[in-house]
Order: sequence, then structure tokens, then C-alpha cells
Amino acid sequence: MSNIVQLVFLYTILGSVAVVGAGLAIVGLKRRLSKTEAVALPDVILLIEVPKFNEKGPVAAEMMFASLHGLLKETPTVQEHFSFEIVASEEGIKFYAVVPQIFENFVKSQIYAQYPQAEISRVEDYTKRVMSDRMAMAATEVVLAREYYFPIKTFPNFEVDPLAAITSAVEDLPEGSQAWLQLLIRPLPDIWQKAGYQFVDSVRQGTQIKPSLFSGIKQDLGLAVKEIIVAILSLIPEIITSLLNPNSARYTGEGARSASGSGKVELSAEQRVELEGVENKLTKLGFETSIRIVGSGKNLDVAAKQVDSVFAALRQFSTAHLNSFERSEFVRSVDEVVGDYRRRVFPSKPDNIFILNTEELASLFHLPNVTVETPNIAWTKAKKVEYPLDLPVGVKPIIGATSFRDSDLKFGIKRDDRRRHMYIIGKTGTGKSTLLESMIVSDIEEGEGLAVLDPHGDSFEKLLNYIPEERLEDVVIFDPSDLQFPVAMNMLELFDPDQIGLVASGLVDVFRRRFEFSWGPRLEHILRNCLLTLLHIPHSTLLGVTRLLTDRAYRKYITHLLPDPVLKDFWEVEFEGMANSKSLVAEAISPIQNRLGQFLSTPTIRNIVGQPRSTIKLDEIINTRKILLVNLSKG
Repeated sequence: MSNIVQLVFLYTILGSVAVVGAGLAIVGLKRRLSKTEAVALPDVILLIEVPKFNEKGPVAAEMMFASLHGLLKETPTVQEHFSFEIVASEEGIKFYAVVPQIFENFVKSQIYAQYPQAEISRVEDYTKRVMSDRMAMAATEVVLAREYYFPIKTFPNFEVDPLAAITSAVEDLPEGSQAWLQLLIRPLPDIWQKAGYQFVDSVRQGTQIKPSLFSGIKQDLGLAVKEIIVAILSLIPEIITSLLNPNSARYTGEGARSASGSGKVELSAEQRVELEGVENKLTKLGFETSIRIVGSGKNLDVAAKQVDSVFAALRQFSTAHLNSFERSEFVRSVDEVVGDYRRRVFPSKPDNIFILNTEELASLFHLPNVTVETPNIAWTKAKKVEYPLDLPVGVKPIIGATSFRDSDLKFGIKRDDRRRHMYIIGKTGTGKSTLLESMIVSDIEEGEGLAVLDPHGDSFEKLLNYIPEERLEDVVIFDPSDLQFPVAMNMLELFDPDQIGLVASGLVDVFRRRFEFSWGPRLEHILRNCLLTLLHIPHSTLLGVTRLLTDRAYRKYITHLLPDPVLKDFWEVEFEGMANSKSLVAEAISPIQNRLGQFLSTPTIRNIVGQPRSTIKLDEIINTRKILLVNLSKG
């Protein structure tokens, strides 16, 4: 009677398995549909660059992956995934992260937390360019050789950075070729370790069941359901054995225990290594993972060679008695693999999905550091620092924008700072004139007064096109090359007698800077008295300086009009004594005639400074906020 009960029980179990299997197919279908919907969400492609002096190693990447595990959702059917990619092309070796747009800021923050000096920027999808060039393509998917709970070799067991082998494999690509390595990951709840712990217990207890019996059931179909199926199927051998031999003992595995069933088996060295490796892997957070390699080239052989090179570099992660990478047995067409690569979706074959923990992922993908000496890595070009908290954001004129950590804050320069001198340094073509033109246009639009002296004339012509209609009446154009309508600017025209000394000193200072190599105290003394004298005489110009020195009759006439007795005494006593000394004339008077005569001999200059009444008044331009544009490209 007991045999009949056991048969009924067996059929019940088999029927349950069939029902669960059917339900499992529905669950798998629903999950795939939900994945398809998740893929439709917009992704962003982030280019990650670090400076060449970066000292952060794989440990930083492990911490980054651990933080990304925090995005695990309670509902696995809507779990987003991430793609980390290494791309080699003629532009260098670059590192990318492809993430859902809603998690862009979070992923950036976690990368910055581990790599503070990294630069992250949004870029276009690099795969589009290769597809548009119609290059020959080769591709493969990579899987683990053994069950997922057996670990691969990780970075603590390497003497050199394992990334160096991957980058070195693609450092010298043929012209036009590319090589891509993609790691698709999504976080898993901690139940993924159960199968591994069961394996460990079974080995230690001597009841080990070969994992290959159930390795076909992948995490992609739901770990909880897998646990149920494994538990049900594990009862079938015992029931069958009991039916065939009711007096037999309970099934215990291949020679694992003694007849009494008490005591553990003694493990071999190989088994101890296996168990230690498995236990170490199970202590860390896990991710479902899919790895793809794609190569492109001018022909299929070249493309396939790129794939072979990258896959060969992955063989360094092989560990005796544990795990390694191999090409997937489920061969798909190149178009299918490349299409999934471009869409960043998990493969349709569950057997191409496996589990890696954070340490294993960090061994495969981390940003390069100083120990990776592979040429052609795309490092950051310059170090960027955080902008100060008191940055004048929004202040006009705008002179720049921040670029630290992909920020884009436009800032200007404060009015108080603009009252000081500003010096712009840069090579030709770096934007010095463009910066000044931008500031000038901003001031014009804000109704400010300004003066622009352009020695080349290019900015002068550009700025004329940016004058708004409401400010046309404020524009004053000073073009010395205009001989038909010369602008008059008498440097000795005085409107405030109290400013005579200041104006004279300013003019002397101008000539001193111009002729500093042949300047002397006596020359300055004579020139200063000449200018002070002419400033007292209405309608005088710079043309009167040389005449005052050489024309005795004119000098007597001017001296007679002077109200200042000190100046009169200079001309009547001191200068007359100089004029009678040939050495003093050669030392002091002749240099003034030579320098000033050379300056005033040009018709263009003479037309400007030789007219007694000025047609433009600088003080009025400044006080009424006019726009003075000076073109000094000619003349």
C-alpha cells in the first residue's frame, strides 16, 4: 500500500513540475516583455576620462559597482541595467558608461566619489559611425566556463593591473578598425548565493550533486522559481530508489559518507581551493552580467582578429580549478550580436547570462591609472578644479562658463573688478578678441559707455554690426585714415584752467614712453615748459611746440601773453642762455625737434592734432556714456 502512495506522490510531483514549468514560461515571457519596455527608456552615453596621473586602482571601481547595486528594485521585472564599455579606435582607447537617463546624475556622483578628478561628458553613440561606414563586423558573446558561483581570477591576485592586458591588445589597430568590449550588468538580490552555499555544504558533507544537472536554469528566469524546481527535482532520485529498493538507505551521493552516515569527508587540496574561492565570491554583491566583443575592419579577417585579441586578453582571468571565460556555445549571427550591443540589451539566450560579483566586475572594467602605460589612452587634457563659491554667476558681461564636472554656469566680471586693469593672454586663435568683442557687445546692449581702440580694424568692423538702433546716436567713430573728413582732437584744448599741470604731465609722460631710449632730464624740462606755455594760450596746438623753440619772434609774442611769471622767466632768461650754447641745443632742443617733428610730419596726424578746435570731446563721451570706436588699422 505504501508503494501505491509513493507512486501517487511521484506523479503529483511530476505534474507540479509541469505546471510550474508552464508558469515559468509565462513568467519568462512577461519578463522579456518588461525588459523590452525598459530598453525603450532613453539612455545616455557618458564618456569617462581621467588624468594620466590618476592613482585610483580597481578597488575604486569595486566601490563604484557596490554603490550601483543600491539601485536594486523589489520588482525584478522592471530592473534597469547598465553598460560599461571599452572602445579602441583611431581616436584612442576610451571608456564609456551607458545608463538610463533617470539615473544619470546618480551614476555620475558615484563615479566622481571614487574618481574625483574624472571628467564625464555626454556624447553621441559611437556605434552609429561604424554602422554608417559599412565596415566588416565580427562579434562574439562571452560566458563562464563553469557554474556562476565559481570565481574568475580577480585583481588582488594580479601582480600588474589586468586592464593593461586589455588595452595593450587593442593599442595598435589597423587603419579604420575598431574594437569594442561591453559589460552589461544589473543588480541581483542576495538570494543568488544560495546555490553556491548549497554546493559548498554538499561538498563538505559528501552529498555533492553535479551542478551541471541544473545549470541550464538561469537567473534570467527568476531565482526564486529555480530554487523550487531544484528542491522538487532533488526528491525524485530518493523516491525512485525507495520504490525500487524499499530497504535501501537514503541517497547520500557518490561515496561521500560512511555507511553510518556520520562524519564529514576529507577534502582534497583541489576541493579546498574550490570552496575557498566560491565562499569568497559569495560574500560580495552580485550582478547579472553579459559580455560582448565586437570588432570592425576593412574586411572580415581584420574584424575577427580584433575580436580574437580582446578575447585572448580575457583569458588572463582564468584560474585553475575555478573558472574562466569562453566563447558562448549559442552562436548567433553577427548582426544579432551587434544589434543587441547597440541597443544595450541582455541576450535572448539565458545561457549567455551569468553572475559576477563587484570584485570580478572591477577586475574587468576600471579606469586606467599611472601603472597602465598603454599608449593611445584618451586621458584628460588638463586638470580642472572646482569653481569658487563667490563666482559672479549671472553678472554681466558674461566672460565664461564653468566646465567642472559637466556644470554649465555662466559667469561674468564684477564692476569693481573691471575698474582695475585686465590682461588677456593666449595664443593666436584662442579667442582673445572674441572674448573682448563679447564683453563690448554686452556693454552696448546694457546701455554702458565705452571706448574701443582697435589696432587691426577687424573688431571695429564687427562691432558696427552689433550697434542696436536705439544707440546709433551714441556712436562716435574715430578713423585717422579718413582724409576727407578728418577728426579734430586738439590735445592742448583746455576747458578747465586748474587742469593745466595735469594735462602737461600727461603729455610729457606719453612722449617719454614713446622715446624712452633717448630721453633725458633737460629734454623733459624744456618740453614740459613748452607744453605749459601753450596751454596758457587759447587755440594753441602741438604744432606750436617746434615753432616755440625755433622762431624767436613767435616766442617773444607768446611770452608777452603769458600770465605766469615763472614761465616768462624761463623763456627770457634760461632758454635764451641755452639757445646761445651749441652743446645745449644739440643735447636738449634738437632731440625735441627731431622726435616731435617726426610725429607731426605725417599729414594724417597733423590733420588730427593740428586743428585748434576739437570735433570730439573725450570728457563728454565718458560722462554721457557714448560709444567711441577708434580704428587704428591705417595711418
